[in-house]
Amino acid sequence: MKWLICVLVGLVTLIISIWMGVMMGYTINRDTTSWLIRAQVASNPTDMLEYLKNCENGMKNLNLTEGYASLIFKKPETDMRLIMKSLSSSIERAKNVQKMKPSSTEYQVALDDLRGTLRELDLYSPQRWNTKVWFLNILIPVFWILTFILGFYAETY
Repeated sequence: MKWLICVLVGLVTLIISIWMGVMMGYTINRDTTSWLIRAQVASNPTDMLEYLKNCENGMKNLNLTEGYASLIFKKPETDMRLIMKSLSSSIERAKNVQKMKPSSTEYQVALDDLRGTLRELDLYSPQRWNTKVWFLNILIPVFWILTFILGFYAETY
C-alpha cells in the first residue's frame, strides 16, 4: 500500500510539473512573442506601435529584461538587455514612421524595413525563463524518480 501512495504522489507531481510548464510557456508566448508577431503583420505604424509596446510590457512584467537566455554559452545574441534595446529602438522607429505621410515612398520603405527588423528579432523569452528556473527543471524530475524508487522500495518491506 505504501508503494501505491508513493507512485500516486509521483504521478501527481509529474502532472503538476507538466501543467505548470505548459501554462508558463503559454503565458510567455501570449505576453511577448505573440505581440511581436502581431506587430510584424500590422498594416499601419499605429497598430504596430501598440503591439510593440504590449510586447515590451510583457517582457517587463515577466522580468525578462536582463541576463542571458542561456546558462553556459552566453553571447550577445542571447543578451536580454540588447534584445530589449532592439525592441525599444523598433518602438522609436514605429513612432517616426507614424509621423510620415502614408502615401509617400519613404513611408512604405520604412514600414517594410521595420517589418523585416521585427521578423528577424528573436526575443528568446521562453529560453530566458528556463534559465531563471533551471533548478526546477532538474529538481522536479529528480523528485519524481525518487518518489517512484521509494514506492517500489516500500513494497519490499
